[in-house]
Amino acid sequence: MDYETVAKWAEGRQILFTHFRSLVEHPEVRALIDAEIARGNAQLAQVSHIRRFHLLTKELDHDDGEVTATMKVRRSSIYKTYADVIEAMYRERGRPCLNIRKSPASASSATGASPSSRWIARPRATALTCRWALRCATPSGR
Repeated sequence: MDYETVAKWAEGRQILFTHFRSLVEHPEVRALIDAEIARGNAQLAQVSHIRRFHLLTKELDHDDGEVTATMKVRRSSIYKTYADVIEAMYRERGRPCLNIRKSPASASSATGASPSSRWIARPRATALTCRWALRCATPSGR
């Protein structure tokens, strides 16, 4: 969610908030995001619809390794950090979302080529579906 845009929207509606988390947790903001997703879904094929989403209560931060210096999302870090949130969204549908497995780089560590053992999360559903689990809508023109 774009904090600055939604904060301006909330101020215009006299919604009280003190920080990112209090804004995200406000029911009217949740309704705004629901409406924006519905508006976006109307332009997509049914198989591409966003069916569930979760608003994170903190902004993604470069210092936490969640985004790069140019603000690109580091998906492997997000899958690792928020695996329980993503799994819970898919568990509601009755099937797990992620397969956690060792990366190809860690296979070489078994041969002694690299001392580090890295784990990566691979979505069982399409990568696009899991990306949607992390996407937040921003209001447009409101």
